[in-house]
Amino acid sequence: MNFLVNILKIIIVLALIAVAGVFIAMGAMVLFPSFSLFGIHYVSGDSQKTAYYYDITDTENGLASKWASVDTVLIETDGWNVNISTDVDYTEKGFDIWVSRSYRGFATNPVSTAEFSGYKFEERAEGTYMYVYMTEPTGLISKSDAVVDVRVGANVLAGKKLEIKTNSGIVTVGESVTDRSTTLNIKDLAIKSTNGLVKIRDVNVIDNLVVEKESGEVKVSTDLTCDVNLDIKSGYGNAEFLSIGSDLSENSLVINKMFNSGIYFDDIYGDLLITADGGYVKGNKVNNSVLVNAKTCKLILNEVGGMTSFTNSEGSLEVKKALGGVTAQITNGNGSINIEELKGTTTSKLETRNGEIKVQNVYCDVNIKSVSGKINLTNATDELVNFVIESNDSEVILNDVNGSVKLTTLNKGKARVSATYVNLLGENKFITQTGVIDVKFTNANHKFLFKEWQTANKVNIKLSNLEEYDSNNSLTDERYKSGVKIGGYTGTENNLSLISVSGAINVNYVQS
Repeated sequence: MNFLVNILKIIIVLALIAVAGVFIAMGAMVLFPSFSLFGIHYVSGDSQKTAYYYDITDTENGLASKWASVDTVLIETDGWNVNISTDVDYTEKGFDIWVSRSYRGFATNPVSTAEFSGYKFEERAEGTYMYVYMTEPTGLISKSDAVVDVRVGANVLAGKKLEIKTNSGIVTVGESVTDRSTTLNIKDLAIKSTNGLVKIRDVNVIDNLVVEKESGEVKVSTDLTCDVNLDIKSGYGNAEFLSIGSDLSENSLVINKMFNSGIYFDDIYGDLLITADGGYVKGNKVNNSVLVNAKTCKLILNEVGGMTSFTNSEGSLEVKKALGGVTAQITNGNGSINIEELKGTTTSKLETRNGEIKVQNVYCDVNIKSVSGKINLTNATDELVNFVIESNDSEVILNDVNGSVKLTTLNKGKARVSATYVNLLGENKFITQTGVIDVKFTNANHKFLFKEWQTANKVNIKLSNLEEYDSNNSLTDERYKSGVKIGGYTGTENNLSLISVSGAINVNYVQS
């Protein structure tokens, strides 16, 4: 026992010596910057600002012709902030960069002083590039004012693609949006950032905006009239947009990848397309179509003008007004579907596993399927709707039906149904195993053919010219085997069949 205690004491002493050695080495690196240990050395920026000018109209030195050939301007840093802005003190001929170097810490690479590359030109497969970059110390670095500040005329980039690459730096494009701000025009804007904040302010992107991030925030404080592509690939981070597109420009938002982020927007005048592992998307209105293929994405929208297609593993869908129809499939978990108004010219198809399906106003034909999720549907007033429903164990509630219902219980499940009819039209058939079938009519003078009922359980039927409590199989009863015409009905087209293995059957009028 004493031996182990002695060993522990020795380990503690050695650890303290090691820690003290580290602090001594760090102090030596601070006092003597040329000293390094295992490639680690102390660095300190000079806090000065240096300007680099480029006159895009300079024909004497060939700068104008070089600029005219440029397709893409690339600005690349590791941890420096990047600011792109207009400046009232600069003319339309300027593309100027100011570099601020204010940092200190322990670097893990050989760089001691951050240096600006200058303006370089290169022919690439995508076209001609003008690019600038910073060689920077990396490691445990504290930066208080480390910025690549680009100042250009409002239209200098109107015919160019601007590409910005950074790991941890903050990217700011455009001035703060005020009545006095100057809009910066850029043909295409692409920002590739590992985890730094991205701010897009008073900017007019003409064609395409692309933002690719591993994590971190994206804040857009101006309406955009360009297509937007967004990736937040693996981490947390929110993206906030205003409107995308306009009455004259049907621009779209494409979320290529999303892991655990929140995406917010006002109106999208084109399409919304989402591919995601997870996350939360909330917006006001999408004028055209919505297409989602995800694992656990939650989508909340006020209005969709076109078709909504939603394929998800465990996510959920919530739409107030789905004007173009919905095809939604949630294959696992408790993901739900909640729609206030469901319209469209074709049949909508809604499917969950355990999550609820709720539509408060159904205007179009629907096919509904759920393993055990509650199904709650209300026929919109005066709209003719045909309901096709399949379930294992769901509770099914159908309100104000004006049309037909075909309900089937799958896999010998315990699905049960309560349906209230305003108007029964066409063929109506309910098939359950052990679940109760409860059918009510709001009109005591309703006319239809009660084609058949079957169950081994109780029967409670009370209609205008039919009351039955004992006969639980109409096909084996001479009085009913050809069906019963309710309310003086003379046809056969509008009919009702209720079939259950052992579920009770109740048919009557709504009690006022």
